[in-house]
Amino acid sequence: VPYLNSIHFGVRCHRAIDSCSSGKQSLLLSGMSMSLQQHVRLVVQLVHRVSKLMVFPIRDISKTSLSKADVVSLYHGRAALIQKLCHRYYADQVPEVIYAGVGLICNGSYLPRALGGLSTTQLVDLVHRLRLVEKNEFDNENNNDGNRHREFVLAVLMEYVTIPPYPLEQLKSNPLYPTETILWDHNVIPPGSAMGRSTQVLSLPKLNTQFLSHEDYLLRNFELVRLESA
Repeated sequence: VPYLNSIHFGVRCHRAIDSCSSGKQSLLLSGMSMSLQQHVRLVVQLVHRVSKLMVFPIRDISKTSLSKADVVSLYHGRAALIQKLCHRYYADQVPEVIYAGVGLICNGSYLPRALGGLSTTQLVDLVHRLRLVEKNEFDNENNNDGNRHREFVLAVLMEYVTIPPYPLEQLKSNPLYPTETILWDHNVIPPGSAMGRSTQVLSLPKLNTQFLSHEDYLLRNFELVRLESA
């Protein structure tokens, strides 16, 4: 998991999926658009499952579970570090970030607007000082590359500072019975025909792997019990 976080696996996968989705219009005439949509939807669901495990509240070294207060404190500390760097290097460009509350900075929609005063080069430098990216990844950029780099760096920064939902809160927010969205999702509940089931990939929680914590055990089993009732 630390390695996947270091290469920003989740951000790269979501950006690749977005670029694939944006190219669907060019495939409408070839008759492949519907099949592509189904494959993209499956990949999105699988990447979403991996992304949730990557930010699961456990310590990387000791593998002990983190409480909700520990998770909030961790991300608030990251927000405070961003404020310190902005105060030291870019106080004139982003004064609103320096004096904002850490809870506001950890809101996923705030930083992209607040950091609008920074150029792409300055934004890359800020994220580089957080030790999230290497500057040599963004050399020799033209205008189009600069826009893509800015979007990528902002996505990396948002992944770093946005507080993920706590597992017990997810468990409490889920309904006891499957919704219509789940019932009609063939990536979770395949059609009645048994043809192709042996090789079909489904977006399901796996039980034949190590559980990260008691909360992870409860979440996986709850999802499977709910799907079994469907």
